[in-house]
Amino acid sequence: MSRQDNEKPDTHARRRGTSHSGVARPHGGGTAHPAPAGADEELANLATDVRIACQRIARGIRHASDELPGPLMSVLMQLHRTDPQTPTALAAHAGVSTPAITRVINALVAEGLVARTPDPDDHRQVLIGLTERGRGQLQRTLAARDTWMLRRLDGLDADQRALLRDAARMLTELTEGVVSR
Repeated sequence: MSRQDNEKPDTHARRRGTSHSGVARPHGGGTAHPAPAGADEELANLATDVRIACQRIARGIRHASDELPGPLMSVLMQLHRTDPQTPTALAAHAGVSTPAITRVINALVAEGLVARTPDPDDHRQVLIGLTERGRGQLQRTLAARDTWMLRRLDGLDADQRALLRDAARMLTELTEGVVSR
């Protein structure tokens, strides 16, 4: 993970100023990093604010449950969407090598969360699929993630909820077609 991915606003920046969205800005009120060429400062600030907010939400959701390490959880989520898959397809989706995904699959098999079965269309291949235990783990993890988010949304009024609904729709549109890794 890069330093930018872990970036947190300067905790002392509140004394020095905040962005239009209330996110603390480093000394001088500018963006935490230079704006890309051609981007205006307001847009660069918004990009930083949205990125940081999304990272905090993702981090909170990940820590909300007693879940597996990231790569293992990622494979379970992928299998949840398109169960079963070949190791090659899982590796391509994750953007890792076949040996790397094999290590992840081996760990998931050892936990009883996935199983290997022969591919009925190509007996040289195996398919990786969720087991009942894997489905249960996934359901518990998703329920814990939803509970974490529900607790944060619970105190919002109708206008705030409508604003978040619009923001969620916009974020979904912004990320359509983007491969997550």
